[in-house]
Amino acid sequence: MVLLAFATAAAAAPLTTRPPLILHSLSLDVLGGGKVTRDPDVPDYPAGNPVQLTAVPDSGWIFAGWSGGATGTTNPLRVTMDADRVIGATFTAVVWTITASAGSGGRISPGGLVPVSYGADQTFTITPLSGYHVVAVRVDGIAVGPVTSYTFLHVTADHTITAGFAVTTHTMTVKVVGVGSVTRSPNLAAYAEGSIVSLKATPGVGWLFDRWSGDTSGTANPVAVTMSVDRTVTASFRTDWTITASAGSGGTISPNGPVVVAPGGTQAFVITPDPGYQVADVEVDGASAGAVTGYTFTGVSTDHTIAARFSGTDYALTVGVVGHGRVTRDPELARYPEGSTVTLTAFPDPGSTFAAWGGDAAGNPNPLTVTMDAAKSVSAGFDVTDILASTAATFPSYAGGLPPAWGDDDNDGDPDLPLVRNDGHGVFSEMPGFRTLLANGNYHGGAWCDFDRDGNLDLALQPYGSGTRARLLKNQGDGTFVDMAPTLGMDIAGYGATAVWGDFDGDGWVDLFTPYYSYTKPNRSYLWHNNGNGTFTDVGVESGVELSNLPAGLNPEGACAGDFDDDGDLDLYCAGHLLRNDGTGHFADVRAAMGLPLVSDGAARWVDYDDDGDLDLSLRTAAGPQLFRNDGNQFNVGGQLGGRGQRRGPGPLPVAVQPAGAALPEPGERDIRPGPDVRPRRQLGADGLGGRRRRRGHGPARGGGGPTPAAEHAGEPAGVRGQLAQGHGAGFGG
Repeated sequence: MVLLAFATAAAAAPLTTRPPLILHSLSLDVLGGGKVTRDPDVPDYPAGNPVQLTAVPDSGWIFAGWSGGATGTTNPLRVTMDADRVIGATFTAVVWTITASAGSGGRISPGGLVPVSYGADQTFTITPLSGYHVVAVRVDGIAVGPVTSYTFLHVTADHTITAGFAVTTHTMTVKVVGVGSVTRSPNLAAYAEGSIVSLKATPGVGWLFDRWSGDTSGTANPVAVTMSVDRTVTASFRTDWTITASAGSGGTISPNGPVVVAPGGTQAFVITPDPGYQVADVEVDGASAGAVTGYTFTGVSTDHTIAARFSGTDYALTVGVVGHGRVTRDPELARYPEGSTVTLTAFPDPGSTFAAWGGDAAGNPNPLTVTMDAAKSVSAGFDVTDILASTAATFPSYAGGLPPAWGDDDNDGDPDLPLVRNDGHGVFSEMPGFRTLLANGNYHGGAWCDFDRDGNLDLALQPYGSGTRARLLKNQGDGTFVDMAPTLGMDIAGYGATAVWGDFDGDGWVDLFTPYYSYTKPNRSYLWHNNGNGTFTDVGVESGVELSNLPAGLNPEGACAGDFDDDGDLDLYCAGHLLRNDGTGHFADVRAAMGLPLVSDGAARWVDYDDDGDLDLSLRTAAGPQLFRNDGNQFNVGGQLGGRGQRRGPGPLPVAVQPAGAALPEPGERDIRPGPDVRPRRQLGADGLGGRRRRRGHGPARGGGGPTPAAEHAGEPAGVRGQLAQGHGAGFGG
C-alpha cells in the first residue's frame, strides 16, 4: 500500500516532498484447536518491520506447523513484513494409546492397541471363558482386583491393562449321619467347574440308607452332583421307618401318632367317625385316598403320613340358571344341615320371563321351598320375551357356519349376507359361485368394506378351526367374487374372531385387523396395512397388536375400534386390552392406566351412552353386560345391562323397536338395539376410514353386524363407500 502526501507551498516557503509510507497486511488462518497471537498486534505493518507470531494450542491439541506465507514448526515465529502475507497455523488433536492384553482362559474387549482421544473415557470388559474366572487385572502394572470391567477416565497419557484368568474349581464335602459310608467318583480334592461327581451311599450292617440332604436331596442312590459351586452333601442312614398318623375333630385314627415300621413291613390303620359325623377324606402323603374307613401300607421303604378329616352330616345345594335371570337363596350357605329348608327365588332379567324349575325340583312356584334331605341340584329356566316377529324368509342351507354380516354387495339398495343375496321384499337367493369360494369352511367373523375403492363392497371372513382359512373376497362388480387371501398371504388358518376395518395409520386407506385365539395356532393376531395398490402387509408385531401368549380366558371375541381419547385416530379394544393409537398406527395397552378391569369379554362396543361427547365402553362379561363411562382420563363403572347372574349369551337389552318403513335414527342419536349391532349410529364411518374427526368408532358385537341401509350412503363417491357391517359368530348354516 502506498500513501502519497501533498502540501501547498506558502508564498514565502520552498516546496518540500515526503517519501511515500508503504504498509502491508497480515492475515492469519487457524486449522484445528488453537489460536495465534501477534506482537505487535496492529491492522497493518510498515514495510520491513518484524512481527512475532506465537501458536497457542487448546487443551488436548498440539501445534503441527505453519503454512501459506510461512513454513516449518518454529514457535514463536518472526516474520519480516516485506509484502502482504497470509499465514496458516495447523493444530492436531492429541491421541493416546491404551495397550490391552489378556492371558489364556478369557478375553478383554477391546483388545490390542486402542487409540483414545485426549480427555476421553475408555471402558474395557474382561470376560472369562466357561470354566474359568478372572484372577487379576493390572492397570499400568498395578493390581486393581479380579474385576470384569474397568474404565479409564479423562485419558491424558498412554496406559496398559492386562487380565489374567485361572481354571475355576470347587470342593466336595461329604458328611454321614448314622452308620454307613459314601464313595465318590472321581475322588479328587477339587473339581473343575461343571464336572459331575457320582456319590454312592453304602449302609452299615443292620442299617438302611435314608436320604440325601444339603446340596442334593432325595433317595436316589447313587446320585450325580454337578460341581457349579462348593458342595456339602449329607448321607443319612436309619434302622426303620416312621408313619405319622393324625385325625381331625369328629373322629379317630388307630394307631395314632408316630408309628415305627420295620423295613419292608406292613401297617394297617382304622378310621372311625364319631356319632353324627362322617369321614370327609383321608390323605396319604398329602394325596387324597378318598373317604375310606381303613388304609394299609405294605412293603414300607420310606416314611409316610396319613391324616383323616371328618365332617358333620350336611348337604350341598347347587343352583343353576338356563336363560337370562338369577336365583337367590335364603339362607345363603355353602352346605345345609340335614332336614333344613332353603327358599329359592327366581328373578328374570329384563326381556325374559321365569318358566319353570328343573333338576331336583319341578313346576313353577316362585319362591320355592327345598328340604335338604340329600345333596340337591336345582335349575331355574328363563324364556326370552317375544319382542320380534319372524318372517317367511328362507335362506340356503350351509354345512359350516357363516357370520351374519350385512352389506350391499350389488349396490341395489338392499343389504345382503355372505352367500345370500337380498332380492328385495323379503326374498333371498344364493350368490352364484360363492359356495365354492367358502369350500364348506366354518367362519366366525365377517366384515364388508370397499378396501380397493372400486365402488363395490369386498368381504373379509375369519376362520373358526384349523381346517378353515381366512378369506378376502374381492367384489368383481358383476355379482362374483375372487378370494385374494392366498395370493396376498392372508389365508391364515385357526380360530379367528371379529374382523375390524379401519384407517389405523391415517394414510387414507382402510386397514384390516384380524384377531385370533392366541393359545392355539397361529397364536397371535394380525394388523394388515393397506398398501393402496390392492395388497396388504402384516404390521401386527411392530404395531403392538399381535396379542400373543394370552391365556385361554382372554379370547378376542369382541374387537372394536373407536377414538376413545378423541385425538383423531382409531384406537382398539380387544381381548381385555385397551390399545391406544399414537397416530402412526402404533399401539400401547393402557387398560390398567385407564381403570378398566381385566375381564374375559364376549363382545365389546363403543357407545356414547351418556351423551357427553366421548366414547364409553360396553362389554359383555361373565357377570353380564356392563357399561364403563369414559370420564376423560379414566373409565368408571357406568352401569350394568340386563341384570346380573350366570348367562350364556349377550342377554336382553333395552330396545328401540322400529315398525316397517320407519325412518332410522339421525346421526347423533344413541339407541341400543337388540341383536348384533349395539352401537351409536354416529360411530359408523361412511368412508371405512374410521371417521377420523368425523365419526369416532366402529366394530362388531357378538352375533353379527346389523344392516346399515345403502340409503345412508346416498350421494357418496363410490370409491370411498366403506364398511356397512361386520359380523361375529355362526349366523346360519348347517
